[in-house]
Amino acid sequence: MASYFRELQPYTLEEIARKLSISTEKDKRLLKSKLNSCKYISKENNKDIYSIKYVGILILNKFVLRCYPKYIHNEDINYISEKFKTIIKVIKKMYNSPSKIQWGYDSEEGEYNFLSTAISLLEYYYSYGLYSADYEYFEENGSGDVSWSETLDEEDPLFINGAPIYPNVITLETESDYHSVVGAIQKIILTECSAKLEEYDLLELFNYPKEELSEYSIKDFGSFEYIVELLELELTSQFSDSKIRLIRLLIEYIKNEYLNEDSSVIGLLDHSYYGVNEYWAVWQNVCKEVFPDLLPMTVNRRKIRDGIKLSSILLSKRTSIDYAVYMGNDILGIIEKPEWHTTNGAIYDSDTFIPDLICVYMPDITKDSTDLKNYCFSILDAKYYDFEINEEDGKVCIDGKLPGLEDIVKQLMYQRVFDDFINCQGYGEKRNVFLTPFDGVTYLFGCVKFDVLQNMFSGKLNNIEVVKLDADKMYRFYLNGDKIHDVNTFCNLI
Repeated sequence: MASYFRELQPYTLEEIARKLSISTEKDKRLLKSKLNSCKYISKENNKDIYSIKYVGILILNKFVLRCYPKYIHNEDINYISEKFKTIIKVIKKMYNSPSKIQWGYDSEEGEYNFLSTAISLLEYYYSYGLYSADYEYFEENGSGDVSWSETLDEEDPLFINGAPIYPNVITLETESDYHSVVGAIQKIILTECSAKLEEYDLLELFNYPKEELSEYSIKDFGSFEYIVELLELELTSQFSDSKIRLIRLLIEYIKNEYLNEDSSVIGLLDHSYYGVNEYWAVWQNVCKEVFPDLLPMTVNRRKIRDGIKLSSILLSKRTSIDYAVYMGNDILGIIEKPEWHTTNGAIYDSDTFIPDLICVYMPDITKDSTDLKNYCFSILDAKYYDFEINEEDGKVCIDGKLPGLEDIVKQLMYQRVFDDFINCQGYGEKRNVFLTPFDGVTYLFGCVKFDVLQNMFSGKLNNIEVVKLDADKMYRFYLNGDKIHDVNTFCNLI
């Protein structure tokens, strides 16, 4: 029982049941109880109307909900299916990255998640193969490294011109036993995980083959407690980080799939997840990876003229505002922090706003690349919003949610903060841009004006341009590890 559901779209209980092909009243009652207990599904007051704040896969008992992002409006199943495969690849890559974002139950200590554990076990197998127990032994004239301590003890040398020569040496050999108990348990669990993913129609989604590595079951090795003891004993003698991780995954699987008394379904805990409940973080991270962001870089790695004087905004922060003094400091040092002053003289700097991306590029690549006036300093802000503004019968209609007042004020503030720096360096252009995901070709949606703020400063602040980016194209760049160098053309900033 599986189907696709759009993030944050309201569904009645009947609609969800119909999409999941549920026909019996018993299954409808079960579905309702699982929807009510899922932390990523909200219910509208006392009505049976639900919305899902999640992108990825939700398994609720025997019901599988594939939840796709809110900016996709096409409801054709084949169309959504192809889009969803790409989204899962993006989530999967980000899930395995060093900078993890929040991943539902995966982020909560002590919470077991079958789907995450099963995928981790299969990914380990595809990366490292089956577990092997390595053991060492000594051999005469083997292919391993020479053990001189053993050679000196066991072998007699020949003396030539007073120098000892060893015609035979003792070497340290290593062999891998792929028939170990841990390897056998791993094969059984991989077979189980593959079968469960096939049952929920998820093998193709993750591009996994059907694995049938063992005909045995876990209980063929004895009690489940005994199996856990075997694995924990092996853990104490293992020093390989990857193998330690595998053994811990196997222990986690057995403890929760077979020893968890709260499991209401044999072999599977009631709720399982693979995805993210804050998809804005995924979109933001994709944009950060794809655009050539200057924020993590230091000034001396940028094309900035030697000896340039930095703006007076830095004067209070440093004894000199000479460029050489600023070399090696991060560009974020330009953004001041709020200062808390107490009556007894204590001063505390609190956190401040940080833009998503700072991007410097040439709008016209045919011009002189050594002249900074041919460059554009662009402040980009990734916004996970889905909206349209139309006029019907003389009335303006807004479909979806627009970026809020705080978003607008922050973006204008960023330009004001960087204005002196931009002018000092001599960049010819400056832009403020909201980047939102779009299920289609990239286009310039329009702009945001806020005259009451924009007119407050000398040199009126730019309007904030709104660009709807082709999300699929962004994902392709991200998955391939590519960067967007022709930013102007890509974003339609003409």
